[in-house]
Amino acid sequence: MLCLGDPILAAVGMFLLGRLVPAACAVALMSVGLATSAAATNQPNPDPIPGDWSVTYGSPAVVTISGSAGSYTVRAKSRVQVNGTSCFLAPGTLLATFSGSGGSYSGRHSLWQPSNCSFASWDPMTLTLKGTKLTAVLAGFGPIVFTKIRSAIVPKTPFRTSVPTPAEVARDPVAVAETIAIAAGIVIFVPFPGILFNRTLEENYDEIVARVRRTRQRLRGLFDMLWLLMVRRQGGRSRSPRPPLDFESRSPAVQTYPEREQTPEGIFWRTPLGIALFLLLSSLLYGFLDPTFGPDLKSIAALVGLALGLVVTLLVFCAPIALAYRRSAIPFSLSALPGTLVVGLACVLVTRLTDFQPGY
Repeated sequence: MLCLGDPILAAVGMFLLGRLVPAACAVALMSVGLATSAAATNQPNPDPIPGDWSVTYGSPAVVTISGSAGSYTVRAKSRVQVNGTSCFLAPGTLLATFSGSGGSYSGRHSLWQPSNCSFASWDPMTLTLKGTKLTAVLAGFGPIVFTKIRSAIVPKTPFRTSVPTPAEVARDPVAVAETIAIAAGIVIFVPFPGILFNRTLEENYDEIVARVRRTRQRLRGLFDMLWLLMVRRQGGRSRSPRPPLDFESRSPAVQTYPEREQTPEGIFWRTPLGIALFLLLSSLLYGFLDPTFGPDLKSIAALVGLALGLVVTLLVFCAPIALAYRRSAIPFSLSALPGTLVVGLACVLVTRLTDFQPGY
């Protein structure tokens, strides 16, 4: 440590700090720069082929080309429409393989049956790379141009095209068996947690709503307390003073909450108009799961279809219960739970923010 009372040592220290330290830093930076340039010189040029490429077959799509040492594979990253048909190949489908170097490549590209999207044969092809364009020429077909993209944006798929038509359903026995197994797994495992969650929420709906109201009252009381402190700090000179606050009447220990059946909003959600409004809002939430949902005729048609689907589902589930209750002389009525729309809204937000499809 240098003492301020020693001018000689202070001068030496200033010289070291002002002369030697910057020189040492300059030498260090030059050394790092030379080492970096040497390393960059010794590193081979990166392979321009691997990565995501945009291409148009029947419609715009994105593919991923992977591989090294001059051997590559092309797989679909988004759904790929077979040219001239309404068939779509699933993401991950192998489309082509090729090899080569120096901008010239050769290989084979897959051909698919236009009737059911089943694999037909391999077709020879040659490829030429110029900048960010990779042009493939198939035997007997026109050129296919792949364009390199830094961050591939997978095209959004509307829900209305995610379900194949009967003509597009694969008839291969292996594919049919896989579809049946997947459907059986979905039927067994997916509805159970959904039904469990719905029944738990329904049975405890009044308690959940009461807790939400108590939390809201506490937050309101905290806000009122902060407002009162701010008014007192201003010396009561506020031009628009608020009326005296009645904290006791808002205290959770004193405030009472009527049952849901006794509140006007509870009665409204039991009426046909309330149930219809609830179904409409639910359909709107379902619609926003679709990334292409917007103010157009197709989205309106999808909204109407979702609403009708909810009505049919409601009738199928509730009609047997209503008949059983009527035979047993047990009162039965429908009641919408508007608080569940908040849960649906949260699921839609998570789906859209994470780009999770087909959504939840």
